[in-house]
Parts: sequence; structure tokens; C-alpha cells
Amino acid sequence: MQAHWGLSIFFLGISLYFSFYSVYGRRGCFVWKEKRTLLIQKREKVKNLEKRKKILEQKILLFDREIDSDLLEQMGWQVLGMIPKNYYLVTYGR
Repeated sequence: MQAHWGLSIFFLGISLYFSFYSVYGRRGCFVWKEKRTLLIQKREKVKNLEKRKKILEQKILLFDREIDSDLLEQMGWQVLGMIPKNYYLVTYGR
């Protein structure tokens, strides 16, 4: 008779354990809902970045095909802040 009670308590404990972790565990219902909302936010961010990418690509296409290499080099130095010590960079309008 007591073996049945022990076995019943064992299976009750196992079922409670799995029930608890199916709701509150690492892969439970609450975490799934949080990850779902995070996924939706990330997808919206990707959509916005893709729109921005298209706009920038359209702006790039409007530029002339030929670029002055000296001007490009100076602009690169200015943006990156890596101007050589023996160079002077004079900017206007800032």
C-alpha cells in the first residue's frame, strides 16, 4: 500500500516540476511572450533601417560618377579624425 503513495507523490512532484518550468522556466510561457515582443521590435527596427538604406542608396546615385580623390581623402581624414601631423586641414562653414 505504501508503495502506491510513494509512487503517487513522486509523479505528483514530477508533474508539478514540469508544470512550473513550462510557465516560469527559461523556455516558459512568460519568457516566450517577452521574446515575441522583442522580436517584433527588432523586425520594426530592421524595416526602418532598410528604408534608411534605400534612401541613402538613392542619394548616392544622385552624385556624379567622378570623385576628386584629394577631396575624398581630406573628407575621410576629417570624418575619422586621423589627419597626419604634417598636414593642415582648413574647413569652411563650421
